Amino acid sequence: MAAFVAVLVLSFGVFWMEAPKLVQRKQKRELTVFILLLFVSTTCCALLALDVKLPNPLAWLKVVFRDFV
Repeated sequence: MAAFVAVLVLSFGVFWMEAPKLVQRKQKRELTVFILLLFVSTTCCALLALDVKLPNPLAWLKVVFRDFV
């Protein structure tokens, strides 16, 4: 549980340090991409901290590209 809280605190810290700069510079696209990537990475790290078994992304790529190989 401590690892989960640490992931959330660190993610919030990154957001708190980087988002105001993007808002101040009026970089809306960059802010949107930043929030999306931060959300995805925070979610993955939080699930790993809670010992949730995540699927292997390489297996998905093999299924997608099996017809091309």
